[in-house]
Order: sequence, then structure tokens, then C-alpha cells
Amino acid sequence: MGRERRPTAWAPPRTLAGAWVALRRAVLLSVGVPTARWRRRPDFVIVGAQRAGTTSLFHYLAAHPNVMPSIVKEVHFFDRQECWERGLDWYLGHFPLEGSLRRAAGAGRWKIVTGEATPAYMFHEAAAERLREHVPDARLLAILRDPVERAFSDWRRRQRHARGASLGFEEHTDRALAALARSGGAGDDPRTWRRGQGMSNLTRGLYAPQLRRLARLFSRERILVLRHEDLGVDPEAVVREATDFLGLPPFALPHYEAHNATPAAVMDDAIRARLERFYAPANAELYAMLGRDLGWSR
Repeated sequence: MGRERRPTAWAPPRTLAGAWVALRRAVLLSVGVPTARWRRRPDFVIVGAQRAGTTSLFHYLAAHPNVMPSIVKEVHFFDRQECWERGLDWYLGHFPLEGSLRRAAGAGRWKIVTGEATPAYMFHEAAAERLREHVPDARLLAILRDPVERAFSDWRRRQRHARGASLGFEEHTDRALAALARSGGAGDDPRTWRRGQGMSNLTRGLYAPQLRRLARLFSRERILVLRHEDLGVDPEAVVREATDFLGLPPFALPHYEAHNATPAAVMDDAIRARLERFYAPANAELYAMLGRDLGWSR
């Protein structure tokens, strides 16, 4: 893919905060894109999973003195076609200048790194190949959550943004499971999921094939798998594991605020049992792949 930039459709932000982020991004890219050739490709990418603590992990890492992050958390270059078609210069425009990173490092023995976090990359079928093509040396972090809890959290988040009537979680689960049975487990049209009735809310929690796709293109030493539940119990230990993986010095925040969390809610026991049965084989496959039991629903 060349460096040319192509026009793309624009959708207005839904909130004032979203409008501010979009404006800031546009202003920074007006400088970043023309200087793309002098900018660092990301040293790390948080690739997933959605609703598994990627926002918190990104903010914790961004606070590290040896990290200069992308201008926005989720760049979406490798998973959204409209972003992909803008070209590599558009992507590189989100990252700091190589000279700025060298000056920040100075004579110190620790490096300065940059990175982004787009949790859809792990799920998107084309993203792994695109990552390999353009950031082959990046280290990939995947933070995973009990898929039953992940699906419920994702549905609740989308409910907050739904316009008009929407399905309850039970009916949504019924439809998604039925559609998966008819399709033989294939993915669905993302436009369907945006209406809250697609299968991807469930298939995003089938982690083994997603990680296997990445492992075919990146060495195991370049992929770190973390657990969302550990982030809630001991965030400092999770951040330490991530910084060790990135070759950064130890670092601790005075406190670890949860970012982008949904308020607590209770899932119906019958729906939970159905989803636990649905995910049991996939979880067993994941545990065998990782060589450890993540302790999720059985």
C-alpha cells in the first residue's frame, strides 16, 4: 500500500467530548501527516480485547515517563477500511517524531517508546496481516476478560448509546446464539452489530483463534497475554508485567483509576449458564494454548 491519502466519509461525533477529541486529532494530524517520514512506528500495540481493560492499561502505560503515546488511544488504522485507505502517512502522523524520542531519551540507559491501543485489532480478520506488514517489530499486548462478563459489559455499553428500542440481553443472546448456529460460527456483518443484533458480541470472546492468527505472524516473544481480572485486583502488578515486556524501568502510579468502566449490574443466572456452556470449549482451547488456566466461568 502506498503513502497516498484518499478521501473518506466523515461521521459527526456523538458528544461534546468526542467533538473535542476529533478537533484535537485533526489539528495534530495537520502537522503529523506531512512529517510522517520522520515519525516513529509504534513500539507496542494493545490489540484487544474490547471491554477488557484496554483503556485503563493504555492510560497507565501512557503515564510512564518512558512512554510517549499516540495522540489518541484508538487509531483504528488496521481495522477500519476508511482509516486504512487514508494511507500509512495518516497512521504515522499519530505518533511522535523520532527526534523527539531521541531527545527525550537523552543519555539515559532506558529507551523511550510509543504505542497505541485499538482493541478491535485482535478480532478483525485483516488486522493481523496489516500489522505484520507495517509494524513487524511492534510488541503486541492482549488483555482478556471472562468472555461471559465481556459480552454482558459490551452489550450494556452499547445500550447506553442505542437510539430507540433495543433488545434486552436475553433476547439479544437468543438471537446471537441462533444466528451462530445457522452460520456455523462465522462472523457477522459489523453493520448488523452496530444495530445491537449481531453475533460479534459473542464471537469476540472466542479468543483462541484470534491469538492463533497473531501468533502465525508474530513470534511468541512479541505477544503478551494479560488477564482483566488481575488488572482489577492488582493493577500495579499487571503494569509491571507490561513494562517488563516492553523493556521499561519499573513504574508505579499513586493510584489506579479504572477508565471506561460500566457500572456494576447483575446478569440473569439462566443466561449466564447458557453462555458458560457456549464458551466452555473455547476457554479450554485457550487454556491449552497458553499453558495456564485463566480461572473463568466453567
